[in-house]
Amino acid sequence: MLLQDLIDRFLAFRAEVSYELSQRVNDLLIANARLLANNQNSEDDFISSRYVIRDLTTYPRLLEALPSIQEDFFRSPLTDAERREIIQTCPRTEGINYSPPPINEVATTTIKKADTALYNTQSFLAQATRPIDYFVHKLLHENENIGSDDPRIIFAATMRTILSEAATMLTQGRVDNLHYGLNLQGKPARINQSEPDSLIDQETLEKLLNLKKANITQTRRPFRQRQQQAATLPLHYQANYTAMAQPVIPASIPVEHTQQYTNAQAPLPGQMQFQSSIPAERGFQRGQY
Repeated sequence: MLLQDLIDRFLAFRAEVSYELSQRVNDLLIANARLLANNQNSEDDFISSRYVIRDLTTYPRLLEALPSIQEDFFRSPLTDAERREIIQTCPRTEGINYSPPPINEVATTTIKKADTALYNTQSFLAQATRPIDYFVHKLLHENENIGSDDPRIIFAATMRTILSEAATMLTQGRVDNLHYGLNLQGKPARINQSEPDSLIDQETLEKLLNLKKANITQTRRPFRQRQQQAATLPLHYQANYTAMAQPVIPASIPVEHTQQYTNAQAPLPGQMQFQSSIPAERGFQRGQY
């Protein structure tokens, strides 16, 4: 019993020391950040600061704490059981919408199939915020004096922002796919927080579809319109444009076969014969240059 009591006291003392040390480090980091901000404000107005790219070198303790660093980030799928264990062990946060915006019904089957993969990815990103929210809840419940400037709170908020940004990028990609898949004119609309439940505002989508139909109608010229266009040609073209020229029947063709020869030489429906009635200018007849 005495040994167990000493061990418990040692563990409590170590936890207290670790907490105090962590608080001191946090205070130093905050003070350093404020100092850097003051120095930047005091610099020349014509000098702009840029973020410095820094690399973190891995070491044994870091790899032991985060073994997934050595795995391929883009080719490390979880099993269904592992995915459910990570997500469903944490409660859902009240007031959070975990369902991505549905695609509009006007989308074709091909567009909907391509949209399904992006929709499922967005849904998983939304569910991935549940462990973050639950982690912060436990911190606040166990530490009444913890503030929003605590590094753990800042880290959780940063991760939540990153997940939200990834989901937002996927939403914009889905909007782009729907816009170009329907062959709508112009550039896809930029998303914002005031968008309705559907992927694209239905009123805006109907306007784009009506504009598309109007442009298609203008590009098609009906047969009557082509006939009316012939009336605008010069007079020496109109006769041969509206009435097909009669073929010249050779004298060697018997009379009883004249109609057959005429039908054979007549142009097919839709074909036009253009014979200019402009007399050849003097000095420019064939063979004269």
